[in-house]
Amino acid sequence: MPVTQSQIASKLGVDQRTVSIALGASGRISDSMRQKVLNTAEKMGYRPNHLAAGLRGAKTNSIGIIWLFADAWAGDANIALNLLQHAQGNGLQVFQAQLPDEDEKIAQQIDEMLARRVDGLVIQGSARQLSSPIVVKKLAKAPMVIGVCPEPLPDFPGDLVLYDRMQAIEQVVEHFAATGRKKPVFCINMSQEHNPPKFETFARCCQKHDMVHPNMLMEVGNFGSPDEYGPRHAKVFNLRFPDNKTLLESVDSIFTFNDIGAIFLMRELQDRKINIPEQIAVVGFNDIEVGHVWKPALASGDRKRQELSNLLKHMLDTRLENLKLPSRREAVHMQFIHRESAG
Repeated sequence: MPVTQSQIASKLGVDQRTVSIALGASGRISDSMRQKVLNTAEKMGYRPNHLAAGLRGAKTNSIGIIWLFADAWAGDANIALNLLQHAQGNGLQVFQAQLPDEDEKIAQQIDEMLARRVDGLVIQGSARQLSSPIVVKKLAKAPMVIGVCPEPLPDFPGDLVLYDRMQAIEQVVEHFAATGRKKPVFCINMSQEHNPPKFETFARCCQKHDMVHPNMLMEVGNFGSPDEYGPRHAKVFNLRFPDNKTLLESVDSIFTFNDIGAIFLMRELQDRKINIPEQIAVVGFNDIEVGHVWKPALASGDRKRQELSNLLKHMLDTRLENLKLPSRREAVHMQFIHRESAG
């Protein structure tokens, strides 16, 4: 026999109205009570009556967006905000949640979105997050899902956009090689899960052009607040290369995967009377505006935010019109932007 809301209420010692609200009806209950009901419903094998929901009008004209809105580095929050404005302009209600790091908390957020009976989800995440069994299990329950990930996920339970950084990294190395550089350095925090694959791509391309050397990775390590990011780059750089002789023997080009770090390093080089790009070329990433007006203008990486935003709008509209379409796999490739600092 199917499990009923009344049975869940009896199990928890609450009234059925509380269970109904937790499972998507209008009304207010605490987040802790909502999660308790959702956990109990799942353990008891509860399945909503979609036929009855259909008689009431199964579509809620709402979507959920789980995204890294508080993003001090990449600036990709605007992608989700553009999607939100597009959805609201089309009459959809939008529920938003900040993407947490832990898989269990992501699964909890998905549960909360599904409890609101959203018509679909858009979720950003790493390969580890979006391939986690607990997350995949929850996503598979959604009417439709669009995921955005920096790595391909063949078994993702919905539409997926590969938001690719690797092409831009390859283009930077190709430029260094074409301009005669032999000792490039990659500055990055290797403890962040997104970053080791970036360095692996950088190192592989350097090997292709015979540019491998002992100093090619500058590990900037962990830092606390965003305010520490640039100064941390400068501090590690000065410890690693304490004088110009050591520096010029070890480095002829620098690639840091963030414009803030690149600008701080350019200032250090200029304070040391090192000519950019004649002696050392510098490339950052994310294409912040201050890099455009820095002297010399900072070469960077275009994250193709508008392209991704437009693609997500189209995918959302198309999917909401027809949930039965085959799953889509799309890609948006970031791109190297050549400016004066790269030589």
